[in-house]
Amino acid sequence: MKLEGVVHNGIIVLDDSQVLSEVTRVRIEPVNAAKKSTFGELFGDLVVDCADLPTDLAAQHDHYRLGPPETSRSANLNIIPRFPAQTSPE
Repeated sequence: MKLEGVVHNGIIVLDDSQVLSEVTRVRIEPVNAAKKSTFGELFGDLVVDCADLPTDLAAQHDHYRLGPPETSRSANLNIIPRFPAQTSPE
């Protein structure tokens, strides 16, 4: 019979500990875990070169996605406030 488990804080925790009775002798043999793939290894084949994209897209993606900030948009429209600024009586 072969059982599998993992080590947590130096203690071996079996996947199914109900199979063994107390004081049962066991032999433990480490298993080489599969190497975890990086993001680049998993999705590297999806990387393409798009000549029609802006060269500063990474740095300015919010600008291209949302447009210029509100302050510059309203400044270009020459918006006049609906209510004049209140002045304090002197």
